[in-house]
Amino acid sequence: MYSIWPESLPQLPLVQGFSVSGEQPIKRQPMETGLDRVTRMSSTTIRVNQFSIICDSTQAAEFWSFYETEANGGADIVLVPMVTGNKVLFHACRFSSYPTQVPDGLEWRITFNLETDEQHIVTGKDRKSTR
Repeated sequence: MYSIWPESLPQLPLVQGFSVSGEQPIKRQPMETGLDRVTRMSSTTIRVNQFSIICDSTQAAEFWSFYETEANGGADIVLVPMVTGNKVLFHACRFSSYPTQVPDGLEWRITFNLETDEQHIVTGKDRKSTR
């Protein structure tokens, strides 16, 4: 079972500094004429989400404890509430870079990247069924 993001830490990233990126799971082969030949190499796409959270000193210490122990310094998969598609759910993900921590007034801004191959999208049909 995966470790879960602590409830005492912010559950959503700040809008400022949040981004999602990824690479297409395809291979391109240039042709002599015309369009490239494109082959899909995988049925999933790895997405990298950049997060930024504001914490007080106690929360910052808890974040670093979570990162070092439960996430094993970024080596292990953990469950973190993430936005992929248009829904916020817990995603199985891994830290893909070392987090940075800088002062933000009397608090701390911690920025980190998480990678996941999960994406949850709510369609119009799904929205109607949940009301």
